[in-house]
Amino acid sequence: MTPTLLSLPPELLHAIAENVTKKDLKRLRLTCKLLGDILEPIPLSPFGEIKDLMEKYLGILSALRSLQSVTWSGPQVQWIKHGHMKIIMDFLASLPSLHVFEEPLTRHAKTLEELDVEAGRDDLWCFGTHNISALSSCTGLKKLGVSVAEVDLPIFWYFNRYSTTLTATPQNAGIIENLLEMASTHMPRLSQLSISLSAMARMQRSPGMNSFMPVIAYLLAYSIPPSLAAIHLPTVVTDSRKFVPIFPSLSPDEAVGGKKGRYTEVKGEEPESTDDASASSVNTSSSDDSE
Repeated sequence: MTPTLLSLPPELLHAIAENVTKKDLKRLRLTCKLLGDILEPIPLSPFGEIKDLMEKYLGILSALRSLQSVTWSGPQVQWIKHGHMKIIMDFLASLPSLHVFEEPLTRHAKTLEELDVEAGRDDLWCFGTHNISALSSCTGLKKLGVSVAEVDLPIFWYFNRYSTTLTATPQNAGIIENLLEMASTHMPRLSQLSISLSAMARMQRSPGMNSFMPVIAYLLAYSIPPSLAAIHLPTVVTDSRKFVPIFPSLSPDEAVGGKKGRYTEVKGEEPESTDDASASSVNTSSSDDSE
């Protein structure tokens, strides 16, 4: 039996794809059990910057969503570059072997200590209800980085009448509230939580507008429930700015039903920041590298 390309290690696959020519690309084929239902073989190139695949192939690739099974076992995700071919990324995201927030992540949930997921677009790589369960299972995390979709931050921007300073007025802090409550409830060892917008959302903002301002505005608007006063809450980092939870000085009796805490910026400290790349990536660090 001839081995398929997709049975190779991902590092070798990437090396092959980087050196393949557009002419050779036509020889790469996605094989599946239901290939007879497709009119012709399908070239598959989720690697590199090749953007000129024929429109008919893109249509066939999109139609693969209806397939019930694929004959390869599935590559292990180490790094995914989010290019401009959204239709290919959507197809890859539909494959069970690439559901990072499901089986691959939960497999290492108990030993994972650092997880950084940077979304290229406002899509399923962002934090939301679709992956909160999987992330909650990572109870040993010490550092967590996530992106939030801009659509989950319904915020009104306006210029102050007497100043040119851009001001943000948050309407609700739902996504930030869900994120912080998940961290405080399921991640007792978490010391740092990094929050950002997707790379595409940051690039689309005008030059004079701080792309991180919606995240900061919601973080500052979030009222920490008194019930969390005795629970460890992580330091939050966004746009290389550091925020820590502050509670009023209250006795235990006063804290019950008392004043709520707030996140406050710590001036003069510069936390470690990640590069502002336009790629979607998943970087993980585990205390146990075994499967």
